[in-house]
Amino acid sequence: MSRTGLLAAFVVACMLPCVTESECLEPIGQWPYGPAFAVAASGGRAYYSSGPVLMIADVSVPAAPHVIGEIVLPQLVDEVAVSGSHAYVTDSSCSGLRIIDVSNPANPVEVGLFDGWGCETSVAVAGNYAYVAAWNGGLRVVDVSTPSLPVEVGVVYTPAAAYAVAVSGSYAYVVAYSGFLYVIDISNPSDPDRLGSVQTGEHGRSVAVSGSYAFVAGGSLQVLDVSIPTAPAVVASIDTPGFFKSVATAGAYAYVVDGSSGLRVFDASTPAAPIEVGSADTPGWAERIAVSDDGLAFIADHGEGLRVIDVSDPAAPVEVGVLDTPDTPVGLALAGDYLYIAEADDGLRIVDVSRPEDPTEVGVVNTPGVAWDVAVSGGYAFVADGWEGLRVIDVSQPANPVEVGVLDASGDHPKTVAVSGSYAYIAADYLRVIDVSTPSSPVEVGRVNVDLVYDLAIDGSHAYVAAHDEGLVVIDVSSPTSPTIVGALDTPGMAFDVAIAGSFAYVAGESAGMWVVDISTPSSPVEVGFFDELGRATDVAASGSYAYVSDGAEDDQGLLVLDISSHMNPAEVGYVSRPGIYPKDVQVSDGLAYVAGIYRGVAVFDVSGCPPPAPRVVRSRRSP
Repeated sequence: MSRTGLLAAFVVACMLPCVTESECLEPIGQWPYGPAFAVAASGGRAYYSSGPVLMIADVSVPAAPHVIGEIVLPQLVDEVAVSGSHAYVTDSSCSGLRIIDVSNPANPVEVGLFDGWGCETSVAVAGNYAYVAAWNGGLRVVDVSTPSLPVEVGVVYTPAAAYAVAVSGSYAYVVAYSGFLYVIDISNPSDPDRLGSVQTGEHGRSVAVSGSYAFVAGGSLQVLDVSIPTAPAVVASIDTPGFFKSVATAGAYAYVVDGSSGLRVFDASTPAAPIEVGSADTPGWAERIAVSDDGLAFIADHGEGLRVIDVSDPAAPVEVGVLDTPDTPVGLALAGDYLYIAEADDGLRIVDVSRPEDPTEVGVVNTPGVAWDVAVSGGYAFVADGWEGLRVIDVSQPANPVEVGVLDASGDHPKTVAVSGSYAYIAADYLRVIDVSTPSSPVEVGRVNVDLVYDLAIDGSHAYVAAHDEGLVVIDVSSPTSPTIVGALDTPGMAFDVAIAGSFAYVAGESAGMWVVDISTPSSPVEVGFFDELGRATDVAASGSYAYVSDGAEDDQGLLVLDISSHMNPAEVGYVSRPGIYPKDVQVSDGLAYVAGIYRGVAVFDVSGCPPPAPRVVRSRRSP
């Protein structure tokens, strides 16, 4: 499915919660799509997530579902509930409950925000009230009778962190991730009262209620008798080799998704003895499920999108429709007006960035493995596809990419790729040199053992390898048939990524920051500078006088711009914070930086305004 970003610069500025120290990083566009984590169904429509995008699909013809509207939200959509003409969304970054007017599904509009105390993880809506599981904030009751002005009217705290919620009649049922179910009387929304609780096992993730029984999905499927609200009791427990992530009920059946095992259907007509009667595998990682009254189940299947399953015969569920979503972007390459995205389980996507404020997907190739990285040269894209080896794709027509060549993994699982001249270089536990002069018949001509390669860069006759705990390794590839390790530098941290500019290598070293290495003598690389004021340096690009470093710290992810004109003392000149993104790769060209983030697509920043650094004092390594 082709997607257009449709993001003007001012929209992006609002969409990306940015904290900039200068005008060095100006957000101008985004291709925001990502995996499907959330799903709800109502009135012939499915509402599902694609990263931070809430998608609305017409599913009135289940075999031909089609997107009719979408809205880009600030953070990864984690759960969605629909009531009447509004959708209620929680996200992965604890940024509140967002209320979306979907009365015109082709043009959904955010109309309200409730940002209460706690971390909103789940929502159920009944009448004029939204019931929000808010982690350590317990259960919050929010009056949404005026959607543009949601107001908290009640709260009840739970002893363990509230993770999921369902509402039935006068009761809310709250599941704690640590494995408890709490029954809460909501007959007076302004004074909710916790009545009873019971331990359900570990890792409660989802709850559904049918009649006098609650079904809790987590490390197992628990069935609980809640007919006596003050004394809920477990009456059945079903183990799984996987992990039950979500549960929905319809009639006498419970529908559970189990990650890699897809859909499992249980006959719960005798709740104390549920029987598995049907199943349907899904190609991705089944995250959430919603079941409609007309015999359809909708599964958010991570990087494999929305799956529409006919469950009119619970014993024989059958997939009847699909809507694609991307997976996680983990590698980027730029060539001309196109951005090539390696998307893990989803293969290669090609995005037209000729108008960077409005990136548009034009082509896709599904690869059989895990697409970890991509390089582009001479009208071909070379994809490091894990255990499925190297895939060579003709991209001379970006809208119609075609795989033309394959090189088997041969005992390795390439996670990074670079191309120079007639050779491709792929690596994981080996650096392998591949002759690609005939793209349809790539041939390995040489290899050398290097453990745990995370990234590599080619400069002239040398390959520079970020080799995790082995640091920076330099390999002479002047003779492709006999690549030879000629130098190494034991860097202070784990080497994750490397970029070359002139006579210097810039190495991203996770918690140890970024190091500057003089490689003017490749056999004797020497560290000459560093910048360690980073949480977790995961990727680096270098262009001109600047290095662009992805910071994947747990508490504050973003992109850092360093002036490297003084190699001994890099200085920060710009920073943009993108909480919850975990940036994976960055590419820079023509004054633009493209940043890939886990589950959040690719953001585009104008970096042409980076200022010259102020005079500064050179510091010695690790000086206080």
